[in-house]
Amino acid sequence: HCNVAVDILKKNSVKINGYLDIKKNKKSKIEYLGNISENLKLLKMKKTRGFIAIGNNYIRKKVYETIFKINSEFKWESLIDPSCVISKSTKIGEGSIIIAGSVINARTIVGKHCIINTKNSIDHDNIIDDFSSTGPSVTTGGTVKIGKTSHIGISSTLKNNIKIGSNTIIGSCSFVNKNCLSNSLYFGIPAKKKKNWKFGKNYL
Repeated sequence: HCNVAVDILKKNSVKINGYLDIKKNKKSKIEYLGNISENLKLLKMKKTRGFIAIGNNYIRKKVYETIFKINSEFKWESLIDPSCVISKSTKIGEGSIIIAGSVINARTIVGKHCIINTKNSIDHDNIIDDFSSTGPSVTTGGTVKIGKTSHIGISSTLKNNIKIGSNTIIGSCSFVNKNCLSNSLYFGIPAKKKKNWKFGKNYL
């Protein structure tokens, strides 16, 4: 996911000063700046902007909360691949990423630090709440609402007027034709609840 974010930054001619991580990635050609605790001064600078290039919703949220405690006014970059088609009436929250080939239609709201993955088709009047994500090739009908920290699996389809609760996982290749409760795992055609879902459990 980090490589995807870097690719979009380069396509948009954004200068990359370096990256923070727990440890250095020897394969990366970008300068390693150390971890968060070693860069408190940098994170407090008004001109510094950043992006959390982590695919897991829970870890991305945790990193955001850590940096918020250091600097509540930190500026987050939103990344949109130039190949995307996005309505002028759509709103994209800070720190969110819209990946190549995606289409987002009129009056849709994407919250902060969300991931709209490759070749998504997000129809009109959707609300995708903070720290949620979709896999590649997800399709939603109109007036769909996806709650916080929820994930829609690869190639899944959500019927119009569907509501997905918070912290809910929709398994890959599912067809969702009914509302889904919070803190739950659903999958299948049509999607059915399989079990309760614990916040923070790995789903990728």
